[in-house]
Amino acid sequence: MSNREPTSLMLDWGTSNVRIWLLAQDGTLLDSKQSSAGTNRVLEGSFHSTFNDLTKELTPAPLPTLMSGMIGSRQGWVEAPYLECPVTLKDLARQLTTVPDAPRIQIVPGVHLQTASGRHDVMRGEEVQIAGALVHLNDVSDAHEHLICLPGTHSKWAVVRNGLLESFSTSMTGEMFAALSEHTILAALLPEEKAKPVNISPAGFDRGLARAGEDGGLLHHLFSVRAEGLFDSVPSGDLRGYLSGILIGHEVRDMLEQHKPAGTITIVGDARLADHYVRAILSFGRTATTIDPEQATLAGLQMIRNASNTNETREY
Repeated sequence: MSNREPTSLMLDWGTSNVRIWLLAQDGTLLDSKQSSAGTNRVLEGSFHSTFNDLTKELTPAPLPTLMSGMIGSRQGWVEAPYLECPVTLKDLARQLTTVPDAPRIQIVPGVHLQTASGRHDVMRGEEVQIAGALVHLNDVSDAHEHLICLPGTHSKWAVVRNGLLESFSTSMTGEMFAALSEHTILAALLPEEKAKPVNISPAGFDRGLARAGEDGGLLHHLFSVRAEGLFDSVPSGDLRGYLSGILIGHEVRDMLEQHKPAGTITIVGDARLADHYVRAILSFGRTATTIDPEQATLAGLQMIRNASNTNETREY
């Protein structure tokens, strides 16, 4: 077999979208595609047919497939049980879930955290991006401790020490931004935005960051979006950025205080959103670097597949 012949598929199948990669035996990326057929758009009982429809353009023949994301949730194709934190890459690779009616398809488990105080948290899909981020970090850093931020609808902040995913925290920042800007009294003052992603003005964002650093708390600061807007203290075109800066500023401040990282924070996120987090982290006197989320996901899936196939002993 040629090293450039298709040998496997990798999928990141989330709630809203799915990304698919076709790989050769040597790991070369041969083709890829993205679709809006996320798990919330798949009718119950039709995951297998949806999978076939999504992949037939890339390969007519069934191939060994590794998937991550919400496809392994209770609302997905088949539930891949959570592993208990702390975990390593080996743990993920050893406990893949095989789809019952498709034995060549496996799903990466999510991760569940329960702290000593009884707090619960979960991630599903981000564990793969964390693994992929460490591929990059091993190339550029000899540090043994990392704080990794994965911004989004439900932002994750994960602590990795000596190859072990030790703990993480979730903030519903993205979802709160959408809800507040569309379904609360704050929405009445925000200019209509039909474009996606919405416009976030740097000036408004910086004012929101500054407000997040003041006393008063998140709820008080959120109401200031209305008060400042009513008296044009913050221009209408800056209000959405101001709201975003308040939410992200509080998230970053709280997470930095909770995890107290020693070095540079690593952000795995789309460039536009990652830039907002870099700006926020810098405002609190810390430094940050960014990694492309698609590259991190693919690298993580490949690491897990390789560890599963070879039983290699490398840590997370």
